[in-house]
Amino acid sequence: MDFRSFKLHRPDRHVRAVVVGARGEQGRDLEGEAYARVDAVAEPMWAAFGRHAGAPVRAVAVDAFARHATLSVDDPARPGCG
Repeated sequence: MDFRSFKLHRPDRHVRAVVVGARGEQGRDLEGEAYARVDAVAEPMWAAFGRHAGAPVRAVAVDAFARHATLSVDDPARPGCG
């Protein structure tokens, strides 16, 4: 089984992880207490992304196969963000 992608969305307190195996892609959603554990462990990542982006990061999406990450920031000075 290979890890495909994940999306962490802080405002919705939601994680979506996708793995690929013999049965194809399978998604898993984490909310509530499971989300809280992931968010706590990811705190250093959130802080680093915020420093890099220059604004608080609301969400991150990572595609491990494409080696691509997208950040959504909460910055009223940037139209289309937040």
